Amino acid sequence: PEEPPPVEILEKNGNTMLVNIPLGLSDKGPITSYFVVPVQKSNIILFNPEELSNYSTSQETGLPYYIAANLNPELANKTFIVGDGKTYNGYFNAPLSEEKDYEVVVGIVSSLNEVTKVAYSPLRSTLDDGIPGVSRAQTSSTISVILSAAIGVCGFLLVLSVILYFLLRRHYGKRRPSDEMVLRVHEGDENGFVPGMLQLSEDADLSEVYETLRGKYWQIPRSNLVVHQTVLGVGQFGEVREGVVHRRSQSIPCIVQHMQAPSLLGDKEKRALLCELDQMSRVGFHANVVEFLGACDERDVLQVAIEHHPSSLRGLILRSRQPPGGKVSSISEPLLLELASGIAQGMAHLADRGILHRHLSARNVLIAEGSIPKVAHFGLGYYNPLGKKLLYTRWTAPEVLNLNTYTSKSDVWAFGVLLWELFTLGGSPYVSLPTRDILPRVMQGMRLPQPKGVFDELFQLMLHCWELDADERPSFMELATSLQNMFLNAKEHISFQDCVNYQYAKFDPAAEDQ
Repeated sequence: PEEPPPVEILEKNGNTMLVNIPLGLSDKGPITSYFVVPVQKSNIILFNPEELSNYSTSQETGLPYYIAANLNPELANKTFIVGDGKTYNGYFNAPLSEEKDYEVVVGIVSSLNEVTKVAYSPLRSTLDDGIPGVSRAQTSSTISVILSAAIGVCGFLLVLSVILYFLLRRHYGKRRPSDEMVLRVHEGDENGFVPGMLQLSEDADLSEVYETLRGKYWQIPRSNLVVHQTVLGVGQFGEVREGVVHRRSQSIPCIVQHMQAPSLLGDKEKRALLCELDQMSRVGFHANVVEFLGACDERDVLQVAIEHHPSSLRGLILRSRQPPGGKVSSISEPLLLELASGIAQGMAHLADRGILHRHLSARNVLIAEGSIPKVAHFGLGYYNPLGKKLLYTRWTAPEVLNLNTYTSKSDVWAFGVLLWELFTLGGSPYVSLPTRDILPRVMQGMRLPQPKGVFDELFQLMLHCWELDADERPSFMELATSLQNMFLNAKEHISFQDCVNYQYAKFDPAAEDQ
């Protein structure tokens, strides 16, 4: 479809806006629907259509834009109320914040032969940002030349990477097939098994193992589980949706991974699922870890429920930027250290139970009751948003990228990066570096810079998390103790009070996709 004109805002009234939906044009396929996208005006986070999701996901990730409605074609060239609190084809049109300034983007959707294209209207605030005298066609042509050169360079690097892979493989030798099923951690025995981890022999009765596991967690009655229609993403075994578990007098918000019953899975998938269920059954309860609520086993379907909260740590710290009154953050320095200590305590709890996170970042820590951090999105609780596969190279320890060896100390490396996110109020790590350059630069000694307002002792703690020798990194219990002690004298370790002309670290929402 052709790019539609900017959206005309006819009226703003409290937490709603009246807009006119422009008529879409396409000579290559029919117009099938219209996306309506409210965008908070921000100098920090730029609008990126590839990051678009529903309102719930935007609240979790901290992105200041979301799809509020998916409208039928007949509503084109008519007025529409943004923020009316209704649902349009599965998208919640949430009331707007009266404290924020919004623009509106419309996406023209055209689908033909199972191919979908979307053209978005420009933001009015960006129309004057172009380079005088340079047309869009000229810009597009220049970009095409740059992209062609980049593709050529990437092709060369790909060939070089393949050659390097085979050289390294010859040097280190082939891994035994059985190694793929071994979780290698320093705390385990000489064969790498974690105490308490499920170990399945080739002739194990998997049905009997499953029945034993079922006794370790709550079997949720179907009447106690409500599953919403909104799909958040895709997990290891199936779609992930929002839901609610009713337990005694509580209604607990959760995510639900919907999958085939173990009896319908192949041997390899069944073994993987049983190991994941065993891990989740060992999570137990901790104030700083989301709770594994249980599973609903109904005929051919298994639904696994895990505690969920709509707000993430990344969203919390990004929203804290530029508060009224000239402060750097609406979050106090003691609270930042308290958040860090809570996350370390939650991770110490998981490490004590032989559970590796593998995707620890500010995005994957949820916030309950306004300020309680809860480590989330691990095991069966991990999923990729629809249409994406998130990569965590910027948070991943070198031994994982080099040798695919993952331990609890690898999570410690990621925790150090999370601390950097926290104390920069949502900055993206290594934001100026292409992903492919991060590992060689880190191996040469590069580390993330000291955040503004963070004093030497706290930054030294972060640097310890980034020791190349994993054994030299602190344990999560040591980190929790250190951070708790710093919290008691917070102003001696972090203070934004004397930061003149504070410049916020750049946040790039695409960093996890690279």
